[in-house]
Amino acid sequence: MVNNIVKKLNNIINMKYFFDVYLVLLSIITITSFIINPVIGIETLIITMILLLLLTSDMKYIIPNLLFLIFNFNNGFKVDEFPLFLIINVAIIIITLVIFMIKNRVIFNKMQSWIGFVGLAIVEFIPIFWNKTITDDNKALYVLYFANIGYFLLYALLVNGIKSKSNIYLAKSISYLLIIIPIECIYKVSILAPTVDNMFTLHYFIGWGMCNEASIMILVALPFSFYLITKEKNIYLIMIEIVKIIMAIVGVIFTFSRGGYIFLPIELLALVTLAIIFNYKRNGFKYFVTCISISLILFLIIKANDIPEFNNNVLNVVFKNGLSDSGRINLYKDAFKLFNSNGLYNLFGSGIVSEVRTLPTAYGIQENAVVIYHSTLFETLVIGGLIGFIFILILIKDKYSSLIKTNKHLLSYLLVGYLVVEIYGLFDNTYHMYYYMIIMAIIMAVIDNDNYYDNKRKDYYKLF
Repeated sequence: MVNNIVKKLNNIINMKYFFDVYLVLLSIITITSFIINPVIGIETLIITMILLLLLTSDMKYIIPNLLFLIFNFNNGFKVDEFPLFLIINVAIIIITLVIFMIKNRVIFNKMQSWIGFVGLAIVEFIPIFWNKTITDDNKALYVLYFANIGYFLLYALLVNGIKSKSNIYLAKSISYLLIIIPIECIYKVSILAPTVDNMFTLHYFIGWGMCNEASIMILVALPFSFYLITKEKNIYLIMIEIVKIIMAIVGVIFTFSRGGYIFLPIELLALVTLAIIFNYKRNGFKYFVTCISISLILFLIIKANDIPEFNNNVLNVVFKNGLSDSGRINLYKDAFKLFNSNGLYNLFGSGIVSEVRTLPTAYGIQENAVVIYHSTLFETLVIGGLIGFIFILILIKDKYSSLIKTNKHLLSYLLVGYLVVEIYGLFDNTYHMYYYMIIMAIIMAVIDNDNYYDNKRKDYYKLF
């Protein structure tokens, strides 16, 4: 009887549109959990992850489970209490992945990007031994020193646990963030808007991050929808991707982020150009152009009276101070002063909890909250010194080296997203931020896995 049930479940998993339906259900669960209670979504994602691994032993099916986990959080954590719920669930995930990685066999040749991850994990843990800023009042911040160990484990376990090519599974999974994140932003704005005269003045926490960080994650996810438009043949699935792209634009608008407003048009222009180059002969692309054109015309007709007001809000509220640094220059000076304060900090940095202040956080105003320096360059120098900076460069080099070896469509679209977010990261939070690093570890694991199987296929054909 048990064997029959397992067989039937495997037949369902192998159905053509199982993964698409599964993604819709997980997205609904994540959004609902974000609004009601994060525990619901997190436990559901972990349970379904374990069930899928028991049935398939292939980690490509659990990519969305790992991706969506953090987007269940609608609130932050107190700096003076260890987040035991989070620690226990992360431990369960790691133990589960280790078991199935061992079952699938470790293949070291798959792990082409391990050096940067391991280097950062070591270098950014070392400063814990000379930390002077963590006390009983913010002891939960010790967890941050283990973050890079977690990113490496996620990368290593996933790249070894996937048993076949899986870039389509990755693309479909990440593209649903273009639904999840905008809805979460809209939900937060709907709560906060009544508290201000103009919602465009809002600078708010979503829970797992800030509004400007939401715009970064939308920019990370957007290339995957364009990639799917190029790969998909089913017109209905292409139309779903168009909806996601429209939702991405709406989502960035509701972040009220200057960076998002600047970089989204740049990324969209590049992605649309690539889409035209790759798809102009395909019938599916004609539907894409038609749907986008109709949507744009309808929007302009329906919202014609609101466009002047929107333009006014963008120019006179979001960009009220133009391209001013919003205090970043002072942060960069503080960061460099800290980095340059002694030889030890020059080499290894002063650690991820280098400086604490009374700051607004997702949990509210907290004393002894960690200072973030809003720049990959300065954040890296403070956290890991020159050695940490070297390992970040190695990680970036590995990221692009792996991407160059993949298929031309994925390479082209993802290269746009990588470069846009790389430039964005010079002035905001990307590397070292958990929401970005988790997704980057998953992307790099899938690409390294696919490159491994592509090389195996090439070696096989060389025999003939």
